[in-house]
Amino acid sequence: DGLQSTYYYDVNPPDVTLSTSLSSPTDASTIPIEIDFDETVTHFNVSDIQLSGTATSIAGFGGSEAAYWANVVLSGEGPYSISIPANRANDFAGMFPHKSFKQRIPARTRLL
Repeated sequence: DGLQSTYYYDVNPPDVTLSTSLSSPTDASTIPIEIDFDETVTHFNVSDIQLSGTATSIAGFGGSEAAYWANVVLSGEGPYSISIPANRANDFAGMFPHKSFKQRIPARTRLL
């Protein structure tokens, strides 16, 4: 029997989508965010998520491979955004996303 090797050719960096199950506007003070990559990534952690606007902190974070989640805490009424900067999580070929990903979800929040 001869030895057999399998090689994978990957020239596409991972892509990511951010989403939430909540509608806009909402009265929720914590927003559940889904972070879905289009392939398995490594070295992605909570410090790779950047917040702005009324999004002030992350109360929970988890996941693995291609699916992650975060609970984003809001400080008050108003717009906020969540972004994943370029060159954070990489795929098994060592490729990083070449662009940053930014999404406002939802665009406005009202706290009661």
